[in-house]
Amino acid sequence: MTADKPSNTLDPIEHLHALIRATADVLNQIEQLDACRFGPAEIVEAGVADLHESLHALDQLGPKAGLPSLRALHDPNASGPDADLANTLAAKVRLNLKRIREGSSALSLEMRRLLTDTRDVVSMATGSAGTYDMQGRTTSGQVRRTRGVV
Repeated sequence: MTADKPSNTLDPIEHLHALIRATADVLNQIEQLDACRFGPAEIVEAGVADLHESLHALDQLGPKAGLPSLRALHDPNASGPDADLANTLAAKVRLNLKRIREGSSALSLEMRRLLTDTRDVVSMATGSAGTYDMQGRTTSGQVRRTRGVV
């Protein structure tokens, strides 16, 4: 009878494969959120929740969960087939992490732009200070505010 490995100890190659899958899932969630950013709020909220879940799963494969960091999983100076495979897999993980940083930065910027546009539309529709409708009202039922001192 063989003893099972504890859940927090993985073979380095298995761990790198798990990191590749987890980072690819995060990238997929970022792309899906980017694709639905113009959709209804419920869809955007669901996309954010899915992204949060993927990030949590990725976090569980790192030092916070008691697993080794990416640097500890491979030795760039080692040689042999396992070392070459580990270096290749670690390079893929690093590439995915770079794409996650770039994608999340671009998505964050786009979401901020959408928020600013939405605030501008709401401001114009409700009549912020200095924005009046044809009857001189700032919002429905309000009369124009007095300007200046009389």
